Amino acid sequence: LEKLKEEYFGPKIPINAEHRHVMAMFLEGEAQVADVRDRLEDGEDFTEVAGELSLESTTREGSDLGWWPEGILDGLLGTTVLDSYIFGSQVGGLSQAVYDADKEKSLGYWLIKVIEEEVAEEEKAVNVQAILLSSEEEAQEVLTRIEAGEEFIGLAEEFSQRGMTGEKADMGWIVEGDMSQAFEDYAFNPETEIEVVSEPIPDYTETTTGGYWLFEVLGSEIMDISDENKGTLVDGDMDEWMLSLWDDPENTIVSYLDEEMRDFAVRKVSGE
Repeated sequence: LEKLKEEYFGPKIPINAEHRHVMAMFLEGEAQVADVRDRLEDGEDFTEVAGELSLESTTREGSDLGWWPEGILDGLLGTTVLDSYIFGSQVGGLSQAVYDADKEKSLGYWLIKVIEEEVAEEEKAVNVQAILLSSEEEAQEVLTRIEAGEEFIGLAEEFSQRGMTGEKADMGWIVEGDMSQAFEDYAFNPETEIEVVSEPIPDYTETTTGGYWLFEVLGSEIMDISDENKGTLVDGDMDEWMLSLWDDPENTIVSYLDEEMRDFAVRKVSGE
């Protein structure tokens, strides 16, 4: 495979290409993106705001990503949507919100409803239904629908990112220590009303998918592609080619191993 990559895919990668200097952050919702854009346009520093709010580790630790050729940034940031937007945008100025449905983040919002409670041997237990949502904005929209009369369980099946299909709302009976602190602070609060849905509760111990990229392209130049980035691009072409072979229904797998060769292979693997 290494020889194939070097001899066939390597020459397809140019020596130099356009590089873009990028700053980026990953935010939970469109409303937050709009608020952040206002803050940045009022003069706040991109890096400081990203350090405060970005839900992606690389951009939270340093939003200035530096110079990159096309085809690298998605892999660096664990996304599949950002690279094409960056190289399709103009230099200078903040981007609009770029939705990423698959990116994971360590943040979710609970809507919690305590169905009943009981105390046995001085230990309190509560029977709970809950919905885990990707953003405060989404949680508030779902809460509004519940308050308008829609069924909690039906909305959980449609939107919740916690639980299995058919039982997403039901958390069952829990005691303290079963769930996160954010969840239990509401569920076991003596002032919590039975059958009343909570306001959105943020929980940084949960993982949800979905969010919005905000980026700024600071510059564009033609530069030599580094050996490391060239290797990444070659690997990408190789992977794409192999997947195309796998997905092609006209391709067939032919084994040239006879019985003797298979026996030899088994002995080698088993150490006989």
